[in-house]
Amino acid sequence: MYEDVFLFIFDNMNEFKGKLLVAQPRLLSDHFFSQSVIFITDEHEEGKVGFIINRPTPILLTDVLKDIKTGFQIWQGGPVSDDNLYYLHQIPELLPGSIRIDKDYYWGGDFEALKLVLNQYGEELTGKIKFFLGYSGWAPGQLEHEIKDGAWFVLPNMLDIFNINPKNLWKEMLIKADPRMEFWKNAPVDPSLN
Repeated sequence: MYEDVFLFIFDNMNEFKGKLLVAQPRLLSDHFFSQSVIFITDEHEEGKVGFIINRPTPILLTDVLKDIKTGFQIWQGGPVSDDNLYYLHQIPELLPGSIRIDKDYYWGGDFEALKLVLNQYGEELTGKIKFFLGYSGWAPGQLEHEIKDGAWFVLPNMLDIFNINPKNLWKEMLIKADPRMEFWKNAPVDPSLN
């Protein structure tokens, strides 16, 4: 029953941009995408781009940008260009060149303007911006193939990307995607320890 509903939704989707990808349990052995929730930020003829939103790092923005005074936490966005800094935000009026994702979210924008804004507003921007090292990317048709192969669930974004608790997010989204996954609710983070 759920597969039929999922396939109907997938077959009738015009785009992924602004949606969430939730790793299915079959990806538990995947070093990078195991238990990930990804927010898709862009899609074009060259593929799709997104950021893992539930993988915090111990790195602070002040560790990466020495001229910034605000220590926002940095998150691991994905395995591609993981030495580059990316950012999602809700302040396009302050960052010229921001790319609109949907009605609530933008990414990128003028980097020099970002540094000025961070130093001017500091902690006031908490809940309005999130930083990532690296991104997740798919070549044309690759993500669609992975979805049909059972690697990902696709959900509309129902989250506040900037204010999430990463600890149980994957389990919560997995159960939203398929209530039959309820048994994962009490599973250990590393199921091999069970």
